[in-house]
Amino acid sequence: MAKASLIQRELKRDNLVAKYAAKHAELK
Repeated sequence: MAKASLIQRELKRDNLVAKYAAKHAELK
């Protein structure tokens, strides 16, 4: 159970990073 939530958190963080990277790329 703890492992599943940990994976979920990692996925969420990856999504945030991807969103930020896309925004950053647009600004350049």
